[in-house]
Amino acid sequence: MSEEGPQKKKYYVPTFYWMKPPPQPSPLRTGFVNKQQKHFYLAMTVFKIAKVVAIVLVALFFVGIL
Repeated sequence: MSEEGPQKKKYYVPTFYWMKPPPQPSPLRTGFVNKQQKHFYLAMTVFKIAKVVAIVLVALFFVGIL
């Protein structure tokens, strides 16, 4: 007979919509795996910046500054 200790009971934990997985470290800190990943990260960053610039330009257009 093996002495493994008391068996722990696994409890069901429901996943709620507000529960998120833990944040992953940024690839800028850990380093990129390959060139393709680096280019993809750069493209996503450019698209995010372009989206913010477009929103600002539309807001300025509606305010009447442009």
